[in-house]
Amino acid sequence: MTGNETGYYEPSPLPPSHNGEVNEIPPPTPDHILIIGCGIAGLATAICLKRAGIEATIFESHPTTRDSSGAFFGLHPNGRDVLKTLGVADTALAEGIATREFHFSNNKRSLTTVATDVITIRRGAVARALREEVISQGTSIRYGKQLTAITQTNDRVMATFEDGTHANGACLIGSDGIHSKTRRIIFGDSPRPYYTGMVRSATVIKNTLGLKPSYGTTNMIIGREAFFSYLVRPDDLIYWFSNRFDKAAPSQGEIEAISQADWQAELMSLYDGDNPIIGRIIAATDDTIQKYPVYDMPLIADWHKQRVCLIGDAAHAPSPKAGQGASMALEDAITIAKCLRDIPDIRQAFATFESLRKQRVETLFKKTRESAGNKTPRTAVGRFVADLLLPINLKIAGRTTRSMYDYHIDWNEPVKTATGR
Repeated sequence: MTGNETGYYEPSPLPPSHNGEVNEIPPPTPDHILIIGCGIAGLATAICLKRAGIEATIFESHPTTRDSSGAFFGLHPNGRDVLKTLGVADTALAEGIATREFHFSNNKRSLTTVATDVITIRRGAVARALREEVISQGTSIRYGKQLTAITQTNDRVMATFEDGTHANGACLIGSDGIHSKTRRIIFGDSPRPYYTGMVRSATVIKNTLGLKPSYGTTNMIIGREAFFSYLVRPDDLIYWFSNRFDKAAPSQGEIEAISQADWQAELMSLYDGDNPIIGRIIAATDDTIQKYPVYDMPLIADWHKQRVCLIGDAAHAPSPKAGQGASMALEDAITIAKCLRDIPDIRQAFATFESLRKQRVETLFKKTRESAGNKTPRTAVGRFVADLLLPINLKIAGRTTRSMYDYHIDWNEPVKTATGR
């Protein structure tokens, strides 16, 4: 297709979808909404917009799907509630396992057990279910589209990609994660994500160790130098992750350049002298360990500018302690679709979305950042005191965040235009 004034410029062929079919949806027009990012937030937004009768196209910078990216995560009731509203909960959560309690221990004894209501599931399983729904609805996903520029006029927005192609639309939604290119382009002076001092490793392995299933319990082990968590599924899989604490932020590509064998050896050394089960699990890992520095995102003043709006981690990335990144992104998706459905003026729709979501997000940030940290004290005395305070801190944290999870967004309830914006 040749370039024109109203549509997509020279779209590149799409890769096969998960079932080998090629998506041949026609290219977008200015009536479309452009969605940057094909993660959970972007996919859920496309589904909601289609339900509202609004066409969208998703542009993803990676050349293919990334169902193995992100290992696994816990989805709280508020996130699951959105999936139910979208009609994809059964499919998206089919591979998940219920976690009813977190059991904390150190090298010597059990410390406390905390009740929870989480479905632990691979991130890729949720993304795959959402993507299948997007494709079944006829929404196009364009891969290999790295955003380089955004141009706005009074009645449209144009996205420019690294391969020289362009797309015009009525507006643009940036759902491209904590390191959002959309945010950097639109709000160049906004705060950048900052390194938390934590490096996470995570993977899913076969249970070749003969460990008994956890049956609803996720084990949390506070080691002398790092934190380790594991869950044994009844189907002979082990989910595990490790948090190690390094003050200096790794340079770009530094961690990725470390080989699997070297990283595995570093982890084994890190937990030497801790609960032996940790070493056994790491030693039994023959799959790729995902490893990445953990970043936090400061609250930014604005989420939208004219015809561009940020959602999910691009606008707000809650602390990993909250376990709410995916759930908040899902809440954003349904809310922004409702605003665009009910408010004809796009700028006002985005202003209303921000008004509706900001208070909830800021409340979550405040509660999670006031709760106890998860860094391991370096001294024996520090560890002793931390272990004594852990049950109290977890009880307080649970009481302050529980209300955040009991949250429902009614799709059928009309959105009222925010005033004062």
